[in-house]
Amino acid sequence: MLDEFCGLLHSKYGHPLSCSPGKLAEEFIAHSGLSDYPSLLELHSILLRYGVSEIKGVGNLPSTLKGHHFSYRGKDYIIEYEAGAWTGTIEFIMGHELYEIIQEKYETLWPDYQRKPVPLICYDANRFSAALFMQAKIFREAFYESGFDVIQLHHRLYKAYSAIAIRARDLVDHDTYSITADFIIAIYERNTQEHPQEWGLHHREDFRVRCVVRSPSIKLGRRRGNYRSPRYPRHLIPKRGDKVILGSIVDLVCDTCKPVYLEKVTGFDFWGWNDLTVLARPVFWFGKLAKIVLVGVRYEDRHLIQPQTGLVSPAVVRRSYQLI
Repeated sequence: MLDEFCGLLHSKYGHPLSCSPGKLAEEFIAHSGLSDYPSLLELHSILLRYGVSEIKGVGNLPSTLKGHHFSYRGKDYIIEYEAGAWTGTIEFIMGHELYEIIQEKYETLWPDYQRKPVPLICYDANRFSAALFMQAKIFREAFYESGFDVIQLHHRLYKAYSAIAIRARDLVDHDTYSITADFIIAIYERNTQEHPQEWGLHHREDFRVRCVVRSPSIKLGRRRGNYRSPRYPRHLIPKRGDKVILGSIVDLVCDTCKPVYLEKVTGFDFWGWNDLTVLARPVFWFGKLAKIVLVGVRYEDRHLIQPQTGLVSPAVVRRSYQLI
């Protein structure tokens, strides 16, 4: 069925394959009959029909590799994932590997087609997997209903926090179920290889930005603090690998282990059109601080995150100048 599916894509989108990872996921859902809320067992049975003969957990993968796939001499594919991985992670890996398998098959059928190199193809594979398990209409409704609540959606949809963020960003560009409000999501994780049960006291230096997404309209300027510029200074928006900034609300969450709501971040333009509202919340594993999830929206759209702030009753900081 994989050859048939690739042939359908070729006839519909031409050559080279021109559809986005999200659109490709929608085509696969329609072709395979995947349900609105797919489970691990359901996707497993479907992949067996699409040229994957075995999916198994192994204990010898490198620490930087959560999963991979391979095929011997043109036979069916085998997907391997890290033994002991959380169910949501296994599902996401299966979707990720499926995207790469589709790209490889397409390249085999049309040899002049060239798939993207690593790591670019990995980014697209993550977007494809997120779209498989968090389908557009369902996810958009849940995202707005929850108040852009990444933590709640993690539990409701049983997907990783970063997968929730990736899917939210992808729907900004969706042709039917788009997320029109501007937002920032940054996920800080404890930067350690120890098991959470072995963690001691935490410090600000223990955390790094693991994932960050933002709407295209949240634009960054080249200067640090041009007061009249409609762009945000680069030091304001977290970037992958960044440490926790001293005095930021993420720093306050580190100190107090409680959610913090920053009502207004100012200092970006003369009229206040680009002021922001930000909420940062802690995530605990085994009673230890494991992650901090930051969500920001424009000040004029702060009502959109009220369902979330009303749920957690955060400490409130009224105003900040160019610091979140």
